[in-house]
Amino acid sequence: MPKIDHMKKLMVIMLLTNPFNSDSRVYKEAKTLVKNGHSVTIFAWDREGKYQKKEEIEGIKIRRIHLRAPYGLPFYLLFIIPILWAKMMFHLFREDYDVVHCHDLDTLIPGCLAGKLKRKKVIYDAHEPLYYGHFHGPFKMITYAAGIIERYLCRRADQVFVTSPYQYKKYKTYKVANVVEILNYPELTCFARNEEKRNNGMVIIGRIGRIEEHMGIEEIIESVKYLGRIKYNIKLMLLGSVYDNYRSKFDQLLIRGGKYVEYIRPVPYQDIPKYYQKMDISIMLYKITENNREIYPIKLFESMAAGVPVIASNVGGTKNIIMKNKCGIIIDDPSLVNITGALKRLINDGVARGEYGGNGRKAFEKEYNWGSEENKLINAYEGMIQAKA
Repeated sequence: MPKIDHMKKLMVIMLLTNPFNSDSRVYKEAKTLVKNGHSVTIFAWDREGKYQKKEEIEGIKIRRIHLRAPYGLPFYLLFIIPILWAKMMFHLFREDYDVVHCHDLDTLIPGCLAGKLKRKKVIYDAHEPLYYGHFHGPFKMITYAAGIIERYLCRRADQVFVTSPYQYKKYKTYKVANVVEILNYPELTCFARNEEKRNNGMVIIGRIGRIEEHMGIEEIIESVKYLGRIKYNIKLMLLGSVYDNYRSKFDQLLIRGGKYVEYIRPVPYQDIPKYYQKMDISIMLYKITENNREIYPIKLFESMAAGVPVIASNVGGTKNIIMKNKCGIIIDDPSLVNITGALKRLINDGVARGEYGGNGRKAFEKEYNWGSEENKLINAYEGMIQAKA
């Protein structure tokens, strides 16, 4: 990793609306900054109150705000978010720092307000293509309001970081001067391909990431259960947080899946690679919705890094990457029939699994890794600090 010795050593505060237990992007950005001599403190929202209030991981200082709230339920925005903003602003006015780095739209209001009042640099790191796009019915007004607020505030930030080409174009249409595309690729040193047979004859189909509506979970479970019952030696491994508005349905799906499905609660990001090493097939399916259409799932790049073949939906740039690198199968319509057909194809053909996995790993080593992105991050920070306030 290049170190820019002539760059002023900065004190950076990051704002985050998760507890910083498995957020790969925040972890990589914070670690990159620390390795380059900067001080990073993350103020993270712990909605369950189950993590330590103060912690340090690899030089990254973490300060958690314990404020109870559910995930995925829109009414919390109206009552809980203003309390969170007040707590974040209290810390921002109290602390000394050079840069406030706001992860996602939820933190941009307190970060931008406090940062500008204190004459500090403000970064808006937009992880999602559309905020609150999953809200429906009367709560859809939150989606529209968020879009208006975002369009106004993103132009006040000194830098806007984005995770996909779609977002880059989006913020350029908003007339944002400084947009930097920092793609969410895995680190080279964190993932290693396991060349040995993983599971003693059983084929493990895995999915890592948050679990909510419109992600094909029901169809995946039904497909695996069907294949298991017709004597395929398989199991589905699901790992990730479950949104509160989907939890009761998901619990029923686990019961229906029975012995063919294993659910694992969220783990620290540093532990994620070992779960990919257990997989023979990685599956990531999204129903095409306003919220999912332009996503750029990190699950794809993590699977490639681990040398695991992929079955994926045609969302964002996924199809182009998989077809270009011959690392898996694209399903244009994630129906039960199509999912079952794709799974059978890879379960029955170990040679194809090995070829797809090997192709993905080679592409990851050559192009889709964090090395180039961390250079962009450091260069963006350097350019911002050198620019006139």
